[in-house]
Amino acid sequence: MIMLDTTIMAVAQPAIQVGLHASLSSTVWANTSYMVAYAALMLFTGRLGDVVGPKSVYLWGLVVFAASSLMCGFAWSVSWLIAFRVLQGCGAALMGPQTLAVINRVFPSATRGRAIAYWGAISGVSTFLGPLVGGLLVSYAGWRWVFLVNVPIGVLGVACF
Repeated sequence: MIMLDTTIMAVAQPAIQVGLHASLSSTVWANTSYMVAYAALMLFTGRLGDVVGPKSVYLWGLVVFAASSLMCGFAWSVSWLIAFRVLQGCGAALMGPQTLAVINRVFPSATRGRAIAYWGAISGVSTFLGPLVGGLLVSYAGWRWVFLVNVPIGVLGVACF
């Protein structure tokens, strides 16, 4: 979800402009604000996972990410969409560093490299699939589903904890 959301919104920008009566620059900010929040907080949230434990930090990140995805899906103005995307980036920053921490703790050194390779491959593929999935969602369900698609995945993830 984290990497998918870095690219999924790009193809939805024209539809968001029309739907929210927004300018191109403001929809670019809606896309960029997610990545800025995500990147700015990763060092802090990585250390937070070291102190508190990666499982609880990941769970809170998943809750924040899913809730803010829901808010993005129901944003009534581009200003609110930008604010909710910042919150979504915060949730992503809580989850991101914890994934590698969990891999490091769960997998023995003999298989850890393979696990990290799978993690990297999945991250790369999800980044690549973002525009494709976004285009399909915008075409068949509307731009709001670019964000709402994360909600059931997040709920399922929380239920698995």
